[in-house]
Amino acid sequence: MEEVMNLEDLQKSIANGVTLLDFFATWCGPCKMIAPVVNEISTEFPELKIIKFDVDKAVEIAAHYGVRTIPAFVVVKDGETLDQFAGIVNKATIVNALKKALEQ
Repeated sequence: MEEVMNLEDLQKSIANGVTLLDFFATWCGPCKMIAPVVNEISTEFPELKIIKFDVDKAVEIAAHYGVRTIPAFVVVKDGETLDQFAGIVNKATIVNALKKALEQ
């Protein structure tokens, strides 16, 4: 997993392949609860890029994706947003969106 802090770097990083953007905050209880699920997903999908954003530090990027609730996840393929989730979602919801993106 990598952390990118500015929009220009992010756009370069997500230009190719499937990426899961993970928006969180260090003080967010639900974010801490779902973090192990994101780690499992990173292991199960080695071809996937996961980029984590602390919304308190990556304000511009969070605003760009319209993140108002955390945790929030954005599935991107070749720079295009395919799906977006906010709040506590189950692992299957994220995995199904990723599988769909990888199959396209």
